[in-house]
Amino acid sequence: MIKSICLVFPRFKYPSGDPPLGLCSLAAYLRDRLKVEVSILDATFHPSLDYVSQYLKSKKPELVGIYFSTLMYEKARLIAQIAKKTGAIVVGGGPHATISPESVIDDVDITVLGEGEETLRELAMILPSLDLSQIKGIWYKDGQGNVRKTPPRDVMVNLDYIGFPALDLVEMERYFLYWHYLDIMTFSARGINIMSSRGCPFSCTFCQPTLKKLFGDKVRYKSPDYLAEEITYYMHTFNVNMFFFHDDTFAADKTWANSFFDMLEKRRLNIVWGCNTRVNNMDESMMRRMYEVGCRVIHFGIESGSQRVLDEIYAKRITLDHVNKVIEIAKRVGMYSSGFFILGAPGETKMEMNKTIKLALSSGLNEAAFSIATPLPGTMLYDMIKNDRNFTISKDYSDFDYYRGLSYADHNSRNRQLILAQRKALFLFYLHPLRLQYILRHFFSFRGMVKLYIKIRRFF
Repeated sequence: MIKSICLVFPRFKYPSGDPPLGLCSLAAYLRDRLKVEVSILDATFHPSLDYVSQYLKSKKPELVGIYFSTLMYEKARLIAQIAKKTGAIVVGGGPHATISPESVIDDVDITVLGEGEETLRELAMILPSLDLSQIKGIWYKDGQGNVRKTPPRDVMVNLDYIGFPALDLVEMERYFLYWHYLDIMTFSARGINIMSSRGCPFSCTFCQPTLKKLFGDKVRYKSPDYLAEEITYYMHTFNVNMFFFHDDTFAADKTWANSFFDMLEKRRLNIVWGCNTRVNNMDESMMRRMYEVGCRVIHFGIESGSQRVLDEIYAKRITLDHVNKVIEIAKRVGMYSSGFFILGAPGETKMEMNKTIKLALSSGLNEAAFSIATPLPGTMLYDMIKNDRNFTISKDYSDFDYYRGLSYADHNSRNRQLILAQRKALFLFYLHPLRLQYILRHFFSFRGMVKLYIKIRRFF
C-alpha cells in the first residue's frame, strides 16, 4: 500500500484567489479514508520547475498525482517527467486527462478518467502491484507497453461522503489576499470559494460534453445540512464570513436551493455571499429570497449580444430579453451583478462582436469579463471548428488561453482583431462613468492595487 501521496496543481500563470478545490477535496478523501500522508504541491505562488523538483525531492512521495487541464498541459507533462525521476508512481487526472487520455498516457504511469476520489483510493490500496485490471476508470500500460483501458467508474452519488476540502494543505493566507469575488463591495473581504454541487444540466457547446464526462449526466448536491456545517467550519477555522459558490450553475435545482436557504436561517449563519448562475434560472422571487439570506453578488453567463451566436453557436438556451430583465431585477433587489462575455465565436461577425460590447456597456452590470472564444478539446465547440475547413485549430495547448490566447485561426477574417476588440471592451466598460469609480477605488488601498494589477495582468 502507498504510504505517501503528493497531488500537484501546475498553475504557472494567472495567480488568483481560487484555491484548487478539486485537488483539496481529493486530498481530504485520501487522508481520511487511507490515513496516509497527503500533501499538495500548488504552483500558483511558486511557478518554477526548480521549486517543483526541490519539493518532490524533499517530500519523496511514493505516488504523485498531477492535475491536467488543457492550459496547464505542457507544465503538467514536465512535472510528470520530474516526478518519474524521483522514482514515484505518476498518475494523471483532471479534465484534459479525462477528455484526451491518449495525450497523457505516455507521460504518466496511470491516467484517471472522471472523478478521482475512489479511483485513487483503490490505486493507493494496491500499488505498487502491477495488477491494475480491476480498477475502474483508468488507462495504463501493461508490461509490454500496451495501453489497457478499464471500464468507466460511476460517479460518487453522496457528495457529503467526500469530506471538507483540505484547504489546510494550501497557502490560504495568500489566497485570501488575491480573493476578488466580492471586490465590488470591499477590497478587504476575507472570503473563500465553496462548491455545493458537481455537474451542470445544460448543454452549452463550450463546456459539454466535458462536464458530463467528468461529473455524469445529473447534478449532485451536498445536503443543505452538510453544506451549512462546511460553511461553519470555514468561518471558525479561517475567520471568514464571505463566500462565493463556484458551482457551474448555482441553484439549478430551486427546491434544493430553498432548502439550503432555510438551513442558513435555521443555523443563523449571517454570511455574505455570491454565486455563478444563468439568467434564465433566476426570477425576482428567487433573487429576493437569495438576498434575504445574504447573497449580494451574482455572476451571469451571458456570452454574446447576438441571438444568432447564442442559439446557433453556443446552444445557450437564453434570450437577450432574459439578459436585460434579470440584470434589472438584480439592481432592483439590491444585488451587484457581473457578466461573462465571449468574443470571437467561429463565424461571428465584427458587427456581432460589437453587439456584445454594446450590450455590456448599456447594461446595468457592475462588472464584466470579456474572454476569447476557446474551443477546449472534447467540447462540441471544438468539434464544430475542427470539422469546418474555414478554421485551423492550434496544436499547441498553451494557445488555449481564454484570457489572451488565439487557439484557432479563421481563414476568412479577423483573428488579429480579437485581442483589440477584447481590450476595447474592457476599457470602454470600466471607463464608463457608471463604473469608473469602482476602478479608482482600487488606488486607495494596498489590497485594491494588488488586485487591480492581477486583473489587468491577465489580459496584457
